[in-house]
Amino acid sequence: NGDFKPMPLPDCQKRLAAFGMAADVPFVLSVGSAAERKNRKLLLDMAHCLVKQWDGKICFAGAPMDPALLAYAEKLGLQDRISVVVSPDHDTLVALYSACTAFVFPSFAEGFGWPLIEAQACGAPVLASNLSPMPEISGGSAIHVNPYSPDEFALAFLEILDPEKRNQLVEKGFENCKRFKPRLISSQFLDLYCLSSA
Repeated sequence: NGDFKPMPLPDCQKRLAAFGMAADVPFVLSVGSAAERKNRKLLLDMAHCLVKQWDGKICFAGAPMDPALLAYAEKLGLQDRISVVVSPDHDTLVALYSACTAFVFPSFAEGFGWPLIEAQACGAPVLASNLSPMPEISGGSAIHVNPYSPDEFALAFLEILDPEKRNQLVEKGFENCKRFKPRLISSQFLDLYCLSSA
């Protein structure tokens, strides 16, 4: 994967302004395809639960929003709180991870879950599904809740708004990322291969 590390906030703001994202408006980030397993709808439901407590934006990065999800956003009155960044290049993705209030990853199923690690490497606190493999990937460095429960995601997100809790998650995330350094992973893979070949 590309190099993921925190981008200075002024650089983030300059890059994201090109997508109409104002520097003074907080946002949660979702990264990935529009596949049903990515559970994008949960972010809308979470924001609807938080309507009186948080008025930031939801940014969907990756695939465009499908018409049904857009219609659902309008039904909830959230259409003006959505930003979409289609197929972001690497630097834009790093800017999104670095500037977001939280990376929200409510996926029902992942082969591995790279976005979780990418977000942590850029200093984003992570709120994710409690279904495997997400808890294993985070190693206890993210908040994990039921991806079928917008209420649980909303309550967990409010925890992240506490500066002390946010800082704890960010530091734990940086520590967790060390487990996935390319050289370490390569070495472990070779050790496993040699052991299985013996």
